[in-house]
Amino acid sequence: MKNVKEFMQKNNLSILAEIDVKDNMYYIYKTDQPLAFYSLFEQLILFNNIENLLQSLSGQILPALWSQGNTNCIICQINKEKLVCVFYDAEQDVRDKYAFAQRLNEDLVKLLN
Repeated sequence: MKNVKEFMQKNNLSILAEIDVKDNMYYIYKTDQPLAFYSLFEQLILFNNIENLLQSLSGQILPALWSQGNTNCIICQINKEKLVCVFYDAEQDVRDKYAFAQRLNEDLVKLLN
């Protein structure tokens, strides 16, 4: 967990939700950084279930990007049994957001696989 917290702080992430698809479990890590639109986290993770999330990602190339205002979510595929959703606030254009998502995805695979 210490490595996850350090990773989050290094990348200015507010929430990281690790999803164990096989065991149907969420592991949620938070920092002290607030989100402008906490409702994005609520809609995708807190008030949702893993089956619905997987259905919403069906056919999409990962990492997937979701946004509400300047609050962003990146959904990464770590392996066949694990997804990670990270939430953060940043004012980024689409190109920068995608580049950041690609880098985070690579780093998360190394950290959590």
